[in-house]
Amino acid sequence: MFRRGRKTHAANRAARTTHYGNPKEVTVAPQKIDPNLTPYGAKKFRTPTHKDEFSGEQGSAMKAVILDIDGTLQTWGQGADAKVLEYCKKHYDQGHVLIVLTARTHDYDYERSFNWLMKNLPYPFIGPFHRACDDPRYASEFKREVAQGFEDMNLYQIVGAADDNTFVNDMWRHWAAQHF
Repeated sequence: MFRRGRKTHAANRAARTTHYGNPKEVTVAPQKIDPNLTPYGAKKFRTPTHKDEFSGEQGSAMKAVILDIDGTLQTWGQGADAKVLEYCKKHYDQGHVLIVLTARTHDYDYERSFNWLMKNLPYPFIGPFHRACDDPRYASEFKREVAQGFEDMNLYQIVGAADDNTFVNDMWRHWAAQHF
């Protein structure tokens, strides 16, 4: 039954103060947002194909290296591979563009691949480029045709590659013998 003049249990609980104070009165200091960082914590950079750097004329192609993700940049169960990051730094310091190209299908993992790269690859990169879901080509054939497309459009001159797949590495050796 109800008693007059006494608060109910719920009213007593609501009137009690807590050790943490009233959450409505808590003020949060605004965080300083660094304009040089992306939402993933990586440094922002200009796209290497900026209009002032690319004229489209013969011989104006920028030098680039192609990097694989699975087993090359990303080692299983760990972060980025230190040797591959050194390779990236060497080429980035020489002014080469880093192109990330993987044989994963686009629908399978594009967003996760991109987020992982933004978090773990500290250098500007182009990509990641993925295969279409219904693309039946081998990884070596897919990567060779993408690289050839870059050269045919005179966008990039491929000067190196890093991959863990033996067949893809054989294809890159053959590529080097034909192009250099």
